[in-house]
This record gives sequence, C-alpha cells and structure tokens, in this order.
Amino acid sequence: MSSKETPFDQQLHLGALQGNLDLLQKVLASGQVHVDCKDKEGTTPLILAAANNHLDCVKTLLEHGADPNARRLTGTCALFLPPRVDF
Repeated sequence: MSSKETPFDQQLHLGALQGNLDLLQKVLASGQVHVDCKDKEGTTPLILAAANNHLDCVKTLLEHGADPNARRLTGTCALFLPPRVDF
C-alpha cells in the first residue's frame, strides 16, 4: 500500500463513511484500489463503515477481503467498535 492516498482511496473512504454502497462497489470493481487502503490517520474503509453502522458496506468490504484486525494509528480496529442500534 502506498503511503499517499489516491483519488480511488478517497472515494472508497467516502463511500464507507457515507454508507454509499453503490460508490463502494463501483470503486472496488475498478481494481484501482486496495480494500485496506488507509488515510493519514491509518483509518481503513472498514473502520469507517463499522464506526458509522453501515452494515451493508461492512459486509461488502469483508467479502472483498478487508482485514477486520487492521488498526488505526491509535490502535483502534473495526472489531473494537460496538454496533449501534437505533430504535
């Protein structure tokens, strides 16, 4: 993985952050991005999707090989994030 984010990396992070499954799938299908690309804080798309309770995005990223144990610079990983349930 490159230490500098590419536009494809940024789009994958944006899709995960916003829960935009269509964008996420489009970027992954392009073959121009690594599923575990990290931003400057070491955050992966899976961490963003999990933190924002975008379960469809989490599932898609895991199906594409995302590492649930990948950690941010702070040591946090997707497995540390509790699921949120809105009633």
